[in-house]
Amino acid sequence: MTQSAYILSSDNAKVVGQGESGNWQMLDDSDARVTAFLAAQSTARTVAAAVSAALAGGINLTSTGTPALNGNYSVSAQSIANVANVTTYILKNGRFPGGVSQLPWADTAGSMHAFPDVATFENFATAFADFVAAVQIYADSAGTVGSIPSNAITIP
Repeated sequence: MTQSAYILSSDNAKVVGQGESGNWQMLDDSDARVTAFLAAQSTARTVAAAVSAALAGGINLTSTGTPALNGNYSVSAQSIANVANVTTYILKNGRFPGGVSQLPWADTAGSMHAFPDVATFENFATAFADFVAAVQIYADSAGTVGSIPSNAITIP
């Protein structure tokens, strides 16, 4: 049996990390507390990697009604805030902010696209929010609820 130094919680009930100083004791690598700890760490890394990849990949939008909108759009924190802010403005005022009749929006390559009307943007915002929410639910549940959705989004 291989033994490693693992830090135990103050009640010696669960492994909370690996280290060489502090309150530690030698446990067999096959100890149930060690294997449970290592499995949880592996799952957490797998979930985190899947979430990061989903967000980094953005969404690939296909618009059947406005093909000029087709492209890959960021789902960064700033993009999420921008979509939420524009959606809130539309809900309050019934039109695009800034007095524009078409809303310009950049894709991840920096190419500009124009949402021709509020309804088309609302379709985009709904699909965008559904994607982000599914990823967030998966992340928050440590991969136990839902799954990473496809980043291929189609709107009318």
